[in-house]
Amino acid sequence: MSEQLNQLFLEIQKTSYLEWIAFIFSLIYLILATLKNNWCWIFAILSSAIYVYIFYSVNFYFDSILQLFYIAMAMLGWLNWNKTGEKKLIITKKTNYHIISISITLLTSVIFGFIFDTYTKQVFPYIDSAIFFFSIFATYLITKKILENWIYFVIIDFIAIYIYWQRDLLLTSVLFFIYTILAFYAFILWKKDYKKSKLNT
Repeated sequence: MSEQLNQLFLEIQKTSYLEWIAFIFSLIYLILATLKNNWCWIFAILSSAIYVYIFYSVNFYFDSILQLFYIAMAMLGWLNWNKTGEKKLIITKKTNYHIISISITLLTSVIFGFIFDTYTKQVFPYIDSAIFFFSIFATYLITKKILENWIYFVIIDFIAIYIYWQRDLLLTSVLFFIYTILAFYAFILWKKDYKKSKLNT
């Protein structure tokens, strides 16, 4: 076990400065999002812009395109979270449409996974396709402050640990390990706030 940790430490030392910057910005984003701080979206834009290049350079086309969607969603999130007065967002639950949303997203993931598996050099095409489409859906949920987004992100981030590790993006793999823990913590925190808001209504 100690040898594996030493190897991990040595590999992380080889990580590019660009990936380190993206790592730090991504971490700041998630911490601020957990705390429901509007500035999280600025760091989301910065980290995603860097990851567009990083993922493209290792043939993670889905991930690279996904970062462009993240930038667009971050802009939407900034606008939504900065609403005031009666339009101000509060944490809500949307339990009714998840079965339909999951079914549609899974079907779309399989279709695009097949296309990228057949016509590109995409690594892990089906897994990456699922991460891509579920991440878009979950990110949309977080821009609307919908509680269940964190459940999706716990699963997505946990799976992402493996695929980034396999592509030697070790620091990014560590980042998604931290993401998994923080997403679980964020769900607990947001759920408490949701219950408080329900009691006050």
